[in-house]
Amino acid sequence: MNVPVDSLSDLVVERVGFGIFVLDRNMTVLMWNRFMQDHSGLLPQQVVGKSLFAHFPELPRVWLSRKIESVFQLGSFAFSSWEQRPYLFKFDHDRRLPAASISCSRIAPSCRSCAIAKWWRCA
Repeated sequence: MNVPVDSLSDLVVERVGFGIFVLDRNMTVLMWNRFMQDHSGLLPQQVVGKSLFAHFPELPRVWLSRKIESVFQLGSFAFSSWEQRPYLFKFDHDRRLPAASISCSRIAPSCRSCAIAKWWRCA
């Protein structure tokens, strides 16, 4: 394992089969799980503590910033579907699918100063 884990929940977040990352209100990455590492090619040490946009300038800055800010302001979930945005991160496929990979997302408040984003593929 490439990062120390302090609990079973940390291990699950690190090993789960979809991307999880944590952002603060300034869009600074606070946590980057193994899925995000494996599919982006960026180690947590390269991403954590930096703006998400520093490594991914192609991200839809205005749209994503509004989504994240709504989580902080309302203290509730924000959702996105493939109909709104076919993908956030343009990762290569890691398995054969009959159709193109489609990303779904859920952004959840985790504390007053950070939001957790979860990205997965759905067919």
